[in-house]
Amino acid sequence: MALVVIDAGNTQVKLVRWAEEVPLPNFQNQNFSPDQTTESPVILGSVPTKLLADPSLFSAEILDLVPDDTNGAVLVSVIPEISKILLADLPDLVVVARNGSFPFPHELKEAHTVGPDRFCNVAAAMASGLQSALIVDAGTATTFDLLWDGIFEGGLIAPGMAFAARQLALHGAMLEEFPFMKCPAVVGQNTEEAMTAGAWLTGSGGVEWTISRLLETYGDMPVIVTGGLSQHLDNPQRYCDPFWTLRGAAVLAGKTHPFPGHEAR
Repeated sequence: MALVVIDAGNTQVKLVRWAEEVPLPNFQNQNFSPDQTTESPVILGSVPTKLLADPSLFSAEILDLVPDDTNGAVLVSVIPEISKILLADLPDLVVVARNGSFPFPHELKEAHTVGPDRFCNVAAAMASGLQSALIVDAGTATTFDLLWDGIFEGGLIAPGMAFAARQLALHGAMLEEFPFMKCPAVVGQNTEEAMTAGAWLTGSGGVEWTISRLLETYGDMPVIVTGGLSQHLDNPQRYCDPFWTLRGAAVLAGKTHPFPGHEAR
């Protein structure tokens, strides 16, 4: 039997499956091992969120990706409309909501406004045995969330590393969109080279600077990077897992077990 986890972001809805309980890394007692490997899910596919313009088509595309042997499904979504659509066709779907039961206290002033994906990211850190961690989720937006001494203190939200370049291409009369990719710190000698290097250096550089400043403020701690652009932030001192949010969704949905002492409360 399979557990399907659905991650509905701003740009696309991704579906993955694990054969059994969703595995977590073991970071108990702050034993942070960036090179620890954890089983990845089978990627079922993705559906563009723009298909929401036709709810029936959107639902049909999602259902086509759900295996027949599914024994449960979990949804984490930043778009409320998606929850309503999928609950109609997947009545046993567990939706990770903003006002659910969390395995950590928090200092948020308006918790109901915080995206459930951010709660998932912090939940995965806590359930893996960490008491303090900075989780960076790099996608359409880049979020930075701080778990500090067992408390979700809050975070930052910024435009994604590639977002500004896409907007520049969209609104610039003579500009095109180019792939977001690693580039040397040299000036470009044509528009493509200039835009490609500019997007990389300011996008990744801004995130790296922000990580450094937060660690200066709050002290050295494990850094976890996830999201569709997480590979651009990977280094030997960080734990990189593009499925981190989905592991956290499984934690909050009760589909995996946190390490002892980190049960939901």
